[in-house]
Amino acid sequence: MAGTIELLTRWLNLPNDDKLQMRQNAQACFLSRFEIHQATESFLKTIQSCLLQP
Repeated sequence: MAGTIELLTRWLNLPNDDKLQMRQNAQACFLSRFEIHQATESFLKTIQSCLLQP
């Protein structure tokens, strides 16, 4: 519980510009890693590379 409180306190004390940058980074990460079309393409590339290995 103490760790959670510490992380929330650190977040609340961050300057607004830092919070904005973190939000933008999180959104970009989500779109590149978890958006369904991107995730599907990544998954298919992984499957294809596994099938091509001897």
